[in-house]
Amino acid sequence: MANEIKTAFDAVFADGSSTSPYMPPKPDIRNIVGGTIQDQFDRALSLAAVSTQWKAPVLAASTADVAIATGMENGDALDGVTLATGDRVLLKNQAVASQNGIYVVPASGSALRAADANEETEIVGMACFVRAGIANGGKQFICTTPAPIVTGTTSLTFQEISDQSDLNATLAEKADEVPFADLLRQSRENLLPAATSEGMMDDYWQTVLLGAADGSVTAGIDRDGVLRVAAMLETTGVPALLDDYLWSVVTENGDLVFGYHFELGWVDSFGAVDVQIFDRLVATISRVYALSNGTDVTPITFGENNASAVGVVGTEARYVEDVAGVLTAKIEDVTARTSLLSSVSGLIYHVLYGQSLSDGSSSTPPVSTTAVRPGRAVMFNVGPAVRGTLNADQPTPAENRLSLVDLKESSRETPASQLGYELTKVGGIAVDEAALVVAHGRGGTPYSGLRKGTQPYANIITSIRRARIMAGLNGLDFAASTVSFIHGENNLSDSVATYKGYLEELQTDLTVDISVYTGAAGVVLLFVDQISNWTAYGAMPATSDVPLAQLQAALDNPGIILCVGPKYFLETVADGVHLTAASSARLGAYHGRAIRQTLAGAPWVPLHIASAVRTGANIVLTYAGGDGATDISIDTTLVSNPGNNGFEWFQTGGVPRTISSVTKTGTRQITVALSGDPGSPSSQQIGYARTGMSGTNGGPITGVRGNVRDNSADTTAYGAPMHNWACHQLVTI
Repeated sequence: MANEIKTAFDAVFADGSSTSPYMPPKPDIRNIVGGTIQDQFDRALSLAAVSTQWKAPVLAASTADVAIATGMENGDALDGVTLATGDRVLLKNQAVASQNGIYVVPASGSALRAADANEETEIVGMACFVRAGIANGGKQFICTTPAPIVTGTTSLTFQEISDQSDLNATLAEKADEVPFADLLRQSRENLLPAATSEGMMDDYWQTVLLGAADGSVTAGIDRDGVLRVAAMLETTGVPALLDDYLWSVVTENGDLVFGYHFELGWVDSFGAVDVQIFDRLVATISRVYALSNGTDVTPITFGENNASAVGVVGTEARYVEDVAGVLTAKIEDVTARTSLLSSVSGLIYHVLYGQSLSDGSSSTPPVSTTAVRPGRAVMFNVGPAVRGTLNADQPTPAENRLSLVDLKESSRETPASQLGYELTKVGGIAVDEAALVVAHGRGGTPYSGLRKGTQPYANIITSIRRARIMAGLNGLDFAASTVSFIHGENNLSDSVATYKGYLEELQTDLTVDISVYTGAAGVVLLFVDQISNWTAYGAMPATSDVPLAQLQAALDNPGIILCVGPKYFLETVADGVHLTAASSARLGAYHGRAIRQTLAGAPWVPLHIASAVRTGANIVLTYAGGDGATDISIDTTLVSNPGNNGFEWFQTGGVPRTISSVTKTGTRQITVALSGDPGSPSSQQIGYARTGMSGTNGGPITGVRGNVRDNSADTTAYGAPMHNWACHQLVTI
């Protein structure tokens, strides 16, 4: 994989004949060079589309089909490597491709998949390094099979992404050069410190460089081929590398500059360094280490309440985060100031995500300009939209998340403030809990630009991580189990199955990734609403299946994905797509109410047609959801009548009929009367708020809409009604 393009150029531009030494044939340039570059580009592009999950290295990898039941036992060979019980191996060449994957060698019998690579979410994009082997040693492979994956059923394909075998061979050759070996074996007692046992040299070192003054080990290559460097002088107070350090960098005087301690993790050069591990491991493969210049460091805690920052230099703790073996130096502000009431003991985090309606785009001027619930509803210091003035596809700056301040709007009205207001109402979260609402939307973005593996998605996770740290610093319990996903316009041509699959994927990914920082075993609840303004997108079709998918995802995943309702009753700005400030605030209130009710133990269900029964020319529709304690109404005042109150009749075969009347005939029932009995159509459906006129604005007068609502008496903080309007639907009878 390393030299394909170079080899192609060498072949095409080799010295020619004496009559034409500089003119390679054009077909060769096109076919050999062009073809090779295209192949490598396609390969790189396919890899870039895969979100990589690095696994622990494997000892060896297959080159051909292996008998899993008998061919990977203790003592068997794979690619020239003798296997031992417990070794990890990669099978990538199985005749039955669904058997490919990472396995653990048993003492005898059939090998089983490794515990970290036996489920779909663990297999998608998994990659590993191969330690040894004639053909595969030093190489890295990645699984390129996209989701969904069913373990043991889906064919898995692995692709080589890196080849370090030449480098490994060079290092091994250097490691085998032991110019001091004989001398050391003869003079061990004089050259090594007295406390070192005689067997240590043979067992531990291949090559060493000794300190001139006292014969202590300064640097060397151990039996595993790892270069290690130690402090030179005992007077520095830095322990010898042989005993304590994986590696370190020292000055010529033996002073420690930087290093990795076997037990303490990363340490630096500021005198006696005390390293504290965060009380909570943020994942089974991730550990965070806090560093300080001083000798006393108080842990930044996740689990135990410890709000003190004594010993942290200034307002920052320097630390290294270790995730799957990748160590990154970071800085965390530990002041973690908040405007929370002293009575607050828990922080409830809610994410607003999706497209521009989740971010309040065009919803100006804002209406929620004063704190909606001082001390109990908060946001990060820059505002509900934590990205500030940056594009949402950029990493959220640390300075945007330094403190928590009272929730309110400034430049535009996001749904966040009124959502936070509703969450903290009586009957919502506990009186000693506060709501932190953060908007992470990115306007004009299809689901592919928001799913796991994108920067906007990564921003959600880093914000939750920061909120978790701030909760720990302030001695607060922390929960993050709810996300509002206000989205769909940029996918409005998707089928029901496609977009429903996106919502289910997002809910699953968020559950896995957010639980890393909450430690909670439960699922993340995904709250969605239906798009209602698709006709404003120029020449787009008069119908869209996305709102049907948003409702169906909720009906198929009760209590996990929850549909708040449609948006056709909300007024839009001049573009017919975005909401007015008042409408954006109302949308936040609707989400907040649904979340509040769900967290209180009654999962939200939107107002929708639960059953449709036709008898002759009459179709009786029964409604469920919304405010179940109230009846329904046909309202043509708040939403104008688009014709037949938004109902449509579709049939295939039978006697063609049209709708002649729509009447409320019983508690939570509406009867749609046809112009006559259609007989026995092969297909018959009732649509509600299904079809609009392409090119018209969304909203209660011109958009795709209907007139059915319940009689909920709820109002927003500004007195606007919060009736539940019936969902966009297409019901098969």
